[in-house]
Amino acid sequence: MQVRALVNGMPVADQVVLAGGLTPDGSRIAERAVRTNADGVAAVSLSTSGSWYVKFIRMRRIAAGAKDSVNYESEWATLTFA
Repeated sequence: MQVRALVNGMPVADQVVLAGGLTPDGSRIAERAVRTNADGVAAVSLSTSGSWYVKFIRMRRIAAGAKDSVNYESEWATLTFA
């Protein structure tokens, strides 16, 4: 399955994407990591049936001159399906 990672509508290259889940009998599907290509697309191999998640978290450091109360901003997405 191919998924595209977008942040603010723009593709994110070289983003780590995690996929895993549970089989129909409740056994854990081992989480695996893949990276997006230059177009923000990652190929996720679905090895078995079950309830799956595909997710990513993108952390961005806030510039010191921003005079904000935070150091990082996180942008994330999760897709779940069965």
